[in-house]
Amino acid sequence: MPTQTPTATAFGTLVVPPTATSTSTSGPATLPENQEVLAYPNPAKGRVYFTWQEDGVEAVSVDIYNISGNRIAHLQESSPQNRRLVWDAGEIAPGIYLYRVSLTRNGAVTKSEFKKVAIIQ
Repeated sequence: MPTQTPTATAFGTLVVPPTATSTSTSGPATLPENQEVLAYPNPAKGRVYFTWQEDGVEAVSVDIYNISGNRIAHLQESSPQNRRLVWDAGEIAPGIYLYRVSLTRNGAVTKSEFKKVAIIQ
């Protein structure tokens, strides 16, 4: 069994589980002009879609944390022209989760922000 790696974050030191998967799908996304990344539906039941419309993005990653600050999932898209990541939250307990989206342009992370998403039954 792989070991867990401690990681320092704004929440303190987290124990990061070694397993996480991502699924990407293609499709158009419509976002308000003032919002770079959108998670929908919110609240969600089952799947959560993360979409963006930023041009020039080389990579997108989404880290999802439980309310205790433990990272429970990591999604990454290295072909951001798809403009959508999917988190299968079907096996996740209902509650409030935090997600951090990081956008990479020209080899550097240009945006990284935390938001929340609610999972319902």
